[in-house]
Amino acid sequence: MLPDLPLTASDARADDEVDPVETRRGGIGRVPVDVVEQVCDHRGDMLAAVAHRRSFAHPWRYAVGSVTLVATERTQELLIDAAESLYAERPFGEVTVAEIIDAAGHRNRSAVQYHFGTQRDFLLALLRRHEVTLTAKRAELLAELDTAGRYDAIERLVHVLVLPLSEFVNGSCGERAYLRVASQLSRDLSVPREEFSALIGEPIMMSMFSAYIGDADEPGFAQRVHRSFQTTFNVLNLMSDRVARSASPGHRFALEFDEFVEDSLAVTQAYLTAGVTLRR
Repeated sequence: MLPDLPLTASDARADDEVDPVETRRGGIGRVPVDVVEQVCDHRGDMLAAVAHRRSFAHPWRYAVGSVTLVATERTQELLIDAAESLYAERPFGEVTVAEIIDAAGHRNRSAVQYHFGTQRDFLLALLRRHEVTLTAKRAELLAELDTAGRYDAIERLVHVLVLPLSEFVNGSCGERAYLRVASQLSRDLSVPREEFSALIGEPIMMSMFSAYIGDADEPGFAQRVHRSFQTTFNVLNLMSDRVARSASPGHRFALEFDEFVEDSLAVTQAYLTAGVTLRR
């Protein structure tokens, strides 16, 4: 444990090792004590390590930058939190940037632009928050399927593509928002295909799709390439539509959720195989 860091002028006077600048300013550098305490609640150990007198010759100089960095990260997180809560419950096009800023409790009308640049960059940052989770789910499922040994190559591909995304349908507001935002961005031609593919968890499946597509000199190659690209977008749209309908008051589904998942698996496999020349 690190020793307690003096945060008030009275505390500072009791500690002979504290830089006098801290005492005169009533805290660390020019940062108000209440702000420092809030930041410490969020990243206390990091701030203490940066600011503590025994670690640096002039800790207050480093602490100011550290508080700014942590505050910036916290603001970004609050903006993404607010966006997720709104996108999870309302149609994508009905949520304005101003509403996101208000929901985040921010007064700066340009907060999203300042912290993320464009709205598209903001949405991509939202997707990145869930990238690790989605990739981990797919890796775990793939390992289970390989151990079971009951499925052929296409069945494995379909299960690893569909099931982790289906878990997001009834997941947190952030996971539901992920589906709606990813579905929307899948239609945005300005988003580089490689960047979007990484964000929706495709890299872990690249070898599976490669095995399905085959070599350029094999019959049906172009058709399989097209089907492989389109399949991911189809699944995202299926899951996003389920989330959207769930948010609609009084909506009743024709299929229970388990039936919906089974149907999604069947539809996806049919799209990859029906009318396609498959590799031998």
